[in-house]
Amino acid sequence: MSSLKRSRTIIPYLFAVAAVAAVFAVSQGLPAAGQTPASLLWLMLPIISCALFCGPGPGVAATLAAAAVMVTGAAAGEAGLSFWLFLANAVLVCWAGLLLQRRRNRELLKARAEAANLVEAAVTARQRAELASTALRESEQRLRMAQEGAHVGIWDWDVVNDVCHWSPECTRLYGLEPGDLRSNADWLLRVHPEDQPLIEAQWRERVMQHLPIDIEFRFLHRSGEIRWMVSRGQAQYDADGKPIRLFGVNLDITEPKTAEQDLMKLAQVVEQNPSGIIVTNADGKIEYVNQAFLAQTGYKREDVLGANPRFLQSGKTPRAVFREMWRTLQEGRVWKGEFINRDRRGREYTEFVSVIPIRQPDGRVSHFVSVQEDITEKKRIGAELDRHRHHLEELVASRTAELAAARAQADAANQAKTAFLANMSHEIRTPMNAIIGLTYLLRQSRVDAEQIDRLDKIDNAAQHLLAVINDILDLSKIEAGRLELEHTDFSLPALLDHVRSLIADQARLKGVKLVIDQDGVPQWLRGDPTRLRQAMLNYASNAVKFTERGEIRLLAELLAEDADGLTLRFAVEDSGIGIAADKMPMLFETFAQADVTTTRKFGGTGLGLAITRRLAWMMGGEAGADSCAGQGSRFWFTARLQRGHGEGECSVAKPSGAEDALKLQHPGARILLVEDNPINREVALELLNGMGLAVTTAENGRVAVDKVFADRFDLVLMDVQMPTMDGLEATRLIRERAEFAKLPILAMTANVFDEDRQECLAAGMNGFVVKPVVPDDLYRALLDWLGRGVTPAPAAELPSAGCSADAKRLEAPIAIAGLNSLQGLAVVRGDGAKYRRLLRMFRDAHRDDTKRIVDALLEQRQAEARALAHALKGVAATLGAFGVAAAAARLDQALHEETELAGCLDLVRLCEEELNPLLSGIEAMGEAEEIADADAATGVRADAAIAELQNLLAEDNALACRLAKKYAATLAAVLGQDYAEFSRQLDGFNFVAALALLNKATGNSGLGGESGPP
Repeated sequence: MSSLKRSRTIIPYLFAVAAVAAVFAVSQGLPAAGQTPASLLWLMLPIISCALFCGPGPGVAATLAAAAVMVTGAAAGEAGLSFWLFLANAVLVCWAGLLLQRRRNRELLKARAEAANLVEAAVTARQRAELASTALRESEQRLRMAQEGAHVGIWDWDVVNDVCHWSPECTRLYGLEPGDLRSNADWLLRVHPEDQPLIEAQWRERVMQHLPIDIEFRFLHRSGEIRWMVSRGQAQYDADGKPIRLFGVNLDITEPKTAEQDLMKLAQVVEQNPSGIIVTNADGKIEYVNQAFLAQTGYKREDVLGANPRFLQSGKTPRAVFREMWRTLQEGRVWKGEFINRDRRGREYTEFVSVIPIRQPDGRVSHFVSVQEDITEKKRIGAELDRHRHHLEELVASRTAELAAARAQADAANQAKTAFLANMSHEIRTPMNAIIGLTYLLRQSRVDAEQIDRLDKIDNAAQHLLAVINDILDLSKIEAGRLELEHTDFSLPALLDHVRSLIADQARLKGVKLVIDQDGVPQWLRGDPTRLRQAMLNYASNAVKFTERGEIRLLAELLAEDADGLTLRFAVEDSGIGIAADKMPMLFETFAQADVTTTRKFGGTGLGLAITRRLAWMMGGEAGADSCAGQGSRFWFTARLQRGHGEGECSVAKPSGAEDALKLQHPGARILLVEDNPINREVALELLNGMGLAVTTAENGRVAVDKVFADRFDLVLMDVQMPTMDGLEATRLIRERAEFAKLPILAMTANVFDEDRQECLAAGMNGFVVKPVVPDDLYRALLDWLGRGVTPAPAAELPSAGCSADAKRLEAPIAIAGLNSLQGLAVVRGDGAKYRRLLRMFRDAHRDDTKRIVDALLEQRQAEARALAHALKGVAATLGAFGVAAAAARLDQALHEETELAGCLDLVRLCEEELNPLLSGIEAMGEAEEIADADAATGVRADAAIAELQNLLAEDNALACRLAKKYAATLAAVLGQDYAEFSRQLDGFNFVAALALLNKATGNSGLGGESGPP
C-alpha cells in the first residue's frame, strides 16, 4: 500500500521532466528552432501544463528541467535576458500552479466532507428505512390481527385480468380454503341467488358512476349456512375512466343482521299490535306509541310524545285504582286493571290495561309499557248477556229437566229391555232345553219310524229356535258392547274337530267330504275358543246348507307372529252354489241374505255372518268372503291370539303326600263341616270320609254354634255365606268362650276379595280353604291345623307315588259342553255314579238361579242376588263347570262393586248362556244312568240319608222329593206307620210338616246329623 502511494507521488515529477524533454526535442526539429524566443515558448508549454494540472511540485521540476536544457543548449549563451525572463515566467507559473493546487485541495477537502456527509446521510436513511420496514411489518401484523379479530377481510380484483386476491381472513369468512376462489365468477356463484341482482346493480349504479361500493348480501358458507356480509370499497380507473381495479373490505354481519331482523320483528309486533301500546320513561313521559293507540284515541304522534298519559283520563276511574296501580308498580310487579278514558273526540271508552315495569341490568326501573285493549264493546255484550242469562238459565233448567226425564225414561226402557231379554232368555231356553232333553230320552225308548221322524222334526225345530234366540241375544250384546271375550288355553285341532263333528251328520247325508287343514299353526292357542267355534260354525253351517256335492274345507293359517301374539286366518271353503258378485256387499249386514228366495229354500235369519264379522272385530281381525256363482265360496275371518300351553291329563288321579299323611296321622279326628249347600256338603263329606275322619254336618251358623258348645271337635270347616247365621257371626260367638280360643276354624269361601278375607281373620278364623275345593289343598290345610292341636298317630311307611286306587277306578270323562268332568270326578274320588247324582242335584237346585237373580235385582234385593250368584259360583266350580263358575264369579264381583243394573243383567245373561247348555247336557245323560245311580245309593247309611233329607226339607228345596224317592226303603224303615203321612205331606210340598215327622221319628229336634268314617 505504501509503495503504491510512493509511485503515485513520483509519477507527476517524471512526467514533468519527460514533457520538457519531449518539447525540447520537437522544438529542435522545427524550422525556427534557431530562434530563441520560440524555443522558450515551446518550453513554457510543459511547465504551464505541469504547474496547472500536476501541481507546483511538478511545475518546479519542469522549470528546472527546462533551465537545464537551456543552459546546456547552444542558445543559452545567445539569449541571456530571455533565459531569465523565461525563469521568472516559469516561477510565476509555478506560483500560480501552487495557488491553484491549494484551491483544488480546499475544494477536494470540501468534496470529501460533503461525501462523508452524504455517506452519513445514506447510513441514516438506511437505518430509517429498516426501522420503517420493521414498523410496516408490525403494522401489517397488527392490521392482520385486527382483521381477524373484527372479522374483516380485504379483497382486490384486477378487472382487466380477472384476477382476485383474498386476504386469509376474507377466505375464512367465506368458509373456503386458499385458492378456492380464483375469479370474480367463482365468487359470484356463492352469492345467494336472490342477492346477485344487487351485485349487478352495484356495478351499474356505483362503480360505473365513480361512486364507492357499499352493499349487504348473503353468502353461501361451505357448511351450508347462509351468512350475511357487508362489502365496502372503491374502484381505480384508467385514463378513459374505465374501472381497471376494485378493492375493499368484507365484514361478517350475520349476528347483528339477525339481531336487527329480530328487532324489526319485535318492532312490527309492537307497531302492528291491535292493542294500544304506550312506552313512558320513569317520569311518566311518553316516548313511544303505536299505530293502534293513535287510531284508538284520535291523537297524532307528535301531540302525545313527551306528554303524560293522564291527558286520557275522563275523571270516572276511581282514584283507588290509580293508587293500587302505583303501589303494584313500585313493588316491581305487573299491574292489570280497567280505566275509563276519553279520546280526542270526547268519546268515553273502557280499557283493560296491563302496565309492565321495564328493569335494567342493575335492577333500576327505567320505563313502563302499557298495553291497552278497548273492551267497551265486550262490556256492552257482557251486560247484554247478563240481562239474558237469567232467562237462559231458566230455559236450560227447563230443558235439563226434560232431558233428565227423557234420559230416565230411556234408562228405564233400557233396563226393562235388558230385564226382558234376560227373562225371555230364561223363559224360552228353559222349556227348549226340556224339549230337547225329552226328545233325546224318547229316542232312547221303543218308538217306531213315524215317531222317530216326528221326534227329529221336533228336535230340529227346537234346535233352530234355540239357535235363533242365541243369535239375537249375541247380536244384542255385541251391539251394546257388553260381550266380553275369554282368554283361556285351548287346542286348535280339538276345536276344528268339534266344528267338523257338529256338521258331520248333515255332510254325510249329502255325500260331502269334510277336510281339516291347519298346517303351520301351533296346536295350543290362547283366546276365546267359544267365540272362535261359534264363528267357524256359522261359516261351516252355511257351507253344508249351500253345498250339495264336493267337499268342505276347514282351514287355519298363520299369517304373522310378533311380540304381541299371532295373527291367524280361519276359513271355510265349499264347492256349493256360490254367490253373485252384486250380492257380495250385503252379505255381512244384519238380517241380510244374498237372495230373498234363499230364506224360503234354505232357511236362516241372516244373523250368522253379521255376528261372525263383529266377533272378528272384537278379536282384532276382519271378516270377508270370496265367491263366484256356481263355483263355490270361501268365507274367512282373522283374529289376534297368543300361543297357549297344553294341560296334563292324569294329575287328578295321583295321590298326594298330604292325603297319605292325613290318613296315617289323624284317623278318626272329629271334624264339624258347616255348609248350607247340599252339593258342596256332599262333596266335602266324600273327601273327608275318605280320609277316615269323623264328620258332623251343620247347615248354618246357628246349628254349628250349638254343636260346638255341645260336643268336642278337633277342627271346624266353616262356610262364610249361609242363611239364618253366617260363618262370621258363628265364629265370633264361638271365640267368645275361652275354652274354644284354640279350636282351629277354617273358612271355606269362594271369595277372592281381600276385604272378605280380612273380615274372616278379624272374626277369629285361622285360615282358608278356597272353593272349589281342591282335595290336595284341603288335605294340606287339615294336616297343618290338626297337627297343631291333635297328637298325630305314629307315622307308617307312605305308599310309593303312582296311580292310586282312586286313579284306577276313575271313570271315563262325561261329555257335556262346558263341563270338566275330570275335575268333578276327582273331588268324589272317581265315583262316577255319585258324580252323576251330584250333577242332577245341581240341575234340580240351580236351574232357576238366573231367573231368581233377575227377580232379586229388579226388586232391589241385592244381598239375595249376590248370595245366589256366590252359591252358583262355588257349586259350579266344585263340579268342574268352570264356564258357569267364571260367569257367576264375574256377576258376584259386579254385585260386590255395586255395578249398575244394566251391567248386572248382562252378566246374568252371560251366566245363563253358560248354564243352559250344561243343564241340557245333564238332562241328556239318560234315565238309565239315573236308575243305576239310585241303586248305588241304597248302600248309603241311614243316618247320612236322613241328615241330607232333613237339610233339604229345612231349605224348602224341591230336591227333597227326589231324594225321598231314592231312599224310600230307608225312610219306610225309620218312619214306620208315619211313612204314609210323610209321603202325603211331601207330595203336597208341605215340607215343614214332613220335616216335623222325620225329626219326630229320629228323635232329633235339630237339623242335620253326624257321619262317621265308613
